[in-house]
Amino acid sequence: MIGGVVGSKILERAVTYHVHTMEPKGVQKMTKGICFVSMIILLGAGLMLSQVAAQQVKPGAAPKVNQGQTMKTIAGEWKLVKETLEKNNLAATQKSLQKIFDTIPAIENFTPPKNADKRDAFIDNYRNLTKNLTLLRNAVDSQNSQAAGGLTGVVEGTCKSCHGTFRS
Repeated sequence: MIGGVVGSKILERAVTYHVHTMEPKGVQKMTKGICFVSMIILLGAGLMLSQVAAQQVKPGAAPKVNQGQTMKTIAGEWKLVKETLEKNNLAATQKSLQKIFDTIPAIENFTPPKNADKRDAFIDNYRNLTKNLTLLRNAVDSQNSQAAGGLTGVVEGTCKSCHGTFRS
């Protein structure tokens, strides 16, 4: 961007000097040439910007995950799951569980703050969480609030196990 500004200033000074020393026909030719060069410069700048933008989002690359925001979302929805189960509002419980299911795949891309070298155990905890949440969702879907209530403790146990090992 700065190069384009500097280049246009140099071009402007050169044109001003030559316009005063040329005949009208020469000025017309020079103006056409300047327009052509300016267009080439703008196209080049646009191409460079598009390449920079393409490099920032690489297809197939794992998305950058904000671990804190992901866990905050899960914790907030988990709180709603427990509250709605307590009130036997299973439709609201289903909605909160769905939001958790939409969010938890991001956990797979986390880098644990401590014991990061135990990646296999971290993934096992993630799979246990998914399995236990699926059992809870099945209980809610079948309108079995008693089983769902019992499974909340199982899910929380999975969370505590993982946090105890991997959270700072």
